[in-house]
Amino acid sequence: NTMSISVKCNVLWDVFNSGNDVNFIGNRAKLSCDSWRTIFGKELITTNKQIYHYRLKIHHACDKGGGFMIGIIPNNKVEATLTRSFTRYGGFAINKGGLLFPGGRRYTNVTWRDGDILDVYLDMDLLTLSFAYNGISLGIACKNLLRQKYRFAITLLYQDDEVELIDLNKH
Repeated sequence: NTMSISVKCNVLWDVFNSGNDVNFIGNRAKLSCDSWRTIFGKELITTNKQIYHYRLKIHHACDKGGGFMIGIIPNNKVEATLTRSFTRYGGFAINKGGLLFPGGRRYTNVTWRDGDILDVYLDMDLLTLSFAYNGISLGIACKNLLRQKYRFAITLLYQDDEVELIDLNKH
């Protein structure tokens, strides 16, 4: 006897612009080889909505020195081959070394571990970007963002790095 079960899942990732070496199961994404790969949220961040909030859970961090880069990137720069530098393309990210932004870096004491939760807050009225690490606010990371369309993004680095974009609309 065979039983089939169907589960409805609101997939939050843009699976079509994330490359063939990322495996998606629902809202979990796992890198299948050692290669820098940027994956994107499917929601387009615009000025039509004031506050955007994304929650990412790290299921497995291989961290061989670099750590993930997690943040936002201008929507016109969405491509799976985006490597290493969010800032080269006008994006903003946090990694284990600190906050990365065009023209600089501000250091933090963030270290990725399995089970960590990172919250990303984008206020399109105030044009600010903030992060929280395991429920602790890291404050406003960037002010005076350009008024343009963005996408949530994360760069995975090593084989078996695995993250989950949490659906905050689930009850």
